[in-house]
Amino acid sequence: MKDFLISELQDNITNLRELYALLTEIQKTGNAISQSELARIGSEAAAAASRYGMTTAEYLKAAREAASAGYGNAADIAELSLAAQNAGNITAELANQYINATDKAYQLGGSVSRLTQVLDGTQAIGSRNAIGMADLAEGMSLAGEYAASLGLGADETAASLAAIISATGQNGSEAAGSLKAILSLTQQVKDEGQGIDGAGLAKYANS
Repeated sequence: MKDFLISELQDNITNLRELYALLTEIQKTGNAISQSELARIGSEAAAAASRYGMTTAEYLKAAREAASAGYGNAADIAELSLAAQNAGNITAELANQYINATDKAYQLGGSVSRLTQVLDGTQAIGSRNAIGMADLAEGMSLAGEYAASLGLGADETAASLAAIISATGQNGSEAAGSLKAILSLTQQVKDEGQGIDGAGLAKYANS
């Protein structure tokens, strides 16, 4: 019993050191995080993590990434990252990449409510097409900014990627490349005033 208690105490000390180190890293990210936001991150970490079956350290790592990306609302962005990881069974790295890329592509200004709408929409499209969230998130991260620059909304981009993945069996990265190529060809045809038709697309596909 004594050895067990000592082991538990040592584990707790190690965990506390890790959490303190993560909070220190968040504090050092610059002007993005206010003292009140830092306090909020620290006070809400355990409860936020438990809502998604994650550890406090995983939440703080997400907050650190959000702060490093310049988000002043790092607590909310971190919780959104955990929600994406939990719901889509994706890695922390991919969840953070997807959130950051989507926010930038569609100029959402770090709005958690709008980012949540995009996330929910992408998940719904993936479910309807029996496509894993990992592939759609990766595809959106890589093709979203280009698609948005040509006027495609987030749902349209996700639906296009889903269609490509379903038809070709490509993974997210490959589908993103295919979508960007299709959009590039489409834009070239449009720019030359030829309209979008089979002959026009065939011309650029064979050039």
